[in-house]
Amino acid sequence: MSNSDLVQSVARSLQILEMVGRSEAGVTLQEMARRLEVQPSTAHNLARTLVNGRFLQKKIHPIRYELGLAFFELVEIQQKRVFRQELARVVKDVFERLPGATVTVTESVNGEILNVLRMSPELPGMLQQPQGRVMNPYTTAASLVFQAFWPEAERNAYRQRHPFDEFGAHLWKTLKRLDDFLEQSRRKGFVLFPTESRPFCMAAPIFSPRHDLMGALGVSMETVREKDDKDSWIKRVNAAVQSLSKAESRKMPKAEIKNPEIVVRLRSPP
Repeated sequence: MSNSDLVQSVARSLQILEMVGRSEAGVTLQEMARRLEVQPSTAHNLARTLVNGRFLQKKIHPIRYELGLAFFELVEIQQKRVFRQELARVVKDVFERLPGATVTVTESVNGEILNVLRMSPELPGMLQQPQGRVMNPYTTAASLVFQAFWPEAERNAYRQRHPFDEFGAHLWKTLKRLDDFLEQSRRKGFVLFPTESRPFCMAAPIFSPRHDLMGALGVSMETVREKDDKDSWIKRVNAAVQSLSKAESRKMPKAEIKNPEIVVRLRSPP
């Protein structure tokens, strides 16, 4: 496509976004007009339109323009899409390497811990995406991962919504016993929580580059033989979550760190 076929206002808006994104301190209206080779009034109208769409934000003292929340929201949507694809790849890889295993990914969504991806021996070729499957707060390895690795305030808020006496006392007897188990799990870096129905059941935390807890990767086995190397299974799961954290680190946009207000927005729960 030749330059004569381009929509001039759109092309200039894209130029503005690029120059602002590459600037550490933002861009003044005068600088914008000079680099676009347009009148200041034209630059002002373009900037005002982008501000109205939240793709730019206007700062005062002095007046400068920086990237706005809408831009970062689009980045976040794309990051989530790519990260979910990476999660699916890892789930399939772990499932193939551990015959007979059920592999899951859980996330914290609106105060609940949900199973969002699953592969199981019953449906070996299908990556399942359960809808609204809430995990029991005290009797699953995945839920215990969140309680072990959440900040204290978030863990306490979760327990207020899911009282220990109602949901966990029948298994753990006392809250101290549970907290001792969670402390041991923190030191190990994962939760190993076998049950009667699944003699091997573990989950490991998936962290962002800032060490925010993004989810948990879980593996369980209904049958375990004496010759099975459970230590190798644990290493496999831990290696998988480490690869996810590294993949997420490579995708982090540099511009995200620039504006503290935007960083808080991106890190807030959905």
